[in-house]
Amino acid sequence: MGTDALDTDVVLKNILFVMVYARKYLMTAGKVENLLVLVDLDLMGISELPVGLLKPFKAVLDTLFRCTACRIVMVGASSMFCYAWSGIKLLLAEAQKRKVVILNGFTCPELTDNVDPDQLIEKYGGTCKAPEKWWPPTMPDTQKVREVR
Repeated sequence: MGTDALDTDVVLKNILFVMVYARKYLMTAGKVENLLVLVDLDLMGISELPVGLLKPFKAVLDTLFRCTACRIVMVGASSMFCYAWSGIKLLLAEAQKRKVVILNGFTCPELTDNVDPDQLIEKYGGTCKAPEKWWPPTMPDTQKVREVR
């Protein structure tokens, strides 16, 4: 989908809905309180990035989800995007630099170290098959979870 087809307001409302849904139904106080946000840029060039979406998205994260996103991992970034990021991160505080990971590949230790392989689809280095249906979010088989504990 090209960026000209994106309606920033609709995209932001959908992202907000998913994050509120995750906070209400997928987080457990004292056990699951943070999000690892995965953004797949699908090798978009800098000129294709929805820049008009990034600033309001950051504002939503800062306002409603402060201290919730422990990491933001952006995969599939173009070489030019990675080059631009290497310059931009020089201006950021150390805490911000540690929070954001941007890669031109689709897998990274940040994902495989923090996400169970059974919950991470193969494209990103996990063992889970990509679901045919992405909504509503699915949870792992509870029997398997009990066996792991």
